[in-house]
This record gives sequence, structure tokens and C-alpha cells, in this order.
Amino acid sequence: MLYLGYGAVLVACVSKSAGKHWLDGVLHSWFGRGLAFIGFSSYSIYLWHTDLSRYTGRVGNWIAFLPSAELRWMCVTALYVITVVIGGVLIGKVVEMPGLAFRDRLFPARVATTQMPDVGR
Repeated sequence: MLYLGYGAVLVACVSKSAGKHWLDGVLHSWFGRGLAFIGFSSYSIYLWHTDLSRYTGRVGNWIAFLPSAELRWMCVTALYVITVVIGGVLIGKVVEMPGLAFRDRLFPARVATTQMPDVGR
């Protein structure tokens, strides 16, 4: 059932409907563009999240003044997510993109690539 549910969500996102759909507004909003930006850098975030999380734990000790453990946990978790996303994006731009450009210079594509159409802009 999970495969069917995710498949239905995927079909709803990529299919072209005849009229305007409420999901179009969500996908083209700042929220949808932000998620797409994070998704573009998700592999770099995945690779570096454990190394970057070490710094969050150290900073988490500074918020010991908060009254409840739940509030401290929420603050540390929010700080962790922000640190990992920003750090993963930056490391991806500094390390991954130049590495991919170097790879493409050494091993160029044998087939000409086509540009994706700029839909909705």
C-alpha cells in the first residue's frame, strides 16, 4: 500500500492536468522552491550530516537554561536541521560542483545533452 500511495503522489506531481490544480500553487510557491533547492543538494546533505551534527551537540549545551527538556530538544533539533542543510549546501557548492566540473573536463559526454525546457517561468 505504501508503494501505491507514493506512486499516486508521484503521478499527481508529474502529470499534466487540463486545469489549474491546488498542488500547482504549492509546488510553485517559495515553500516548493525551497524544498526543490534542498532536494537538489540532498546527497551532499546526506554525506555530511553526521560530521556536521557534532557541532550542533556542542552548541546544544549552551541552551541548558531553557526550562523544559522538550523545549531544549526542539531548539537543538531545529539548530541541527538548519546547520546540516546550510552546511551540506555549502560543502556541495565548494567540493561537489568543482569535482563534477573537473570530471566533465576529463571525461566529456559522448552524446550531446539536451536542455530541459524551462516550464512555468
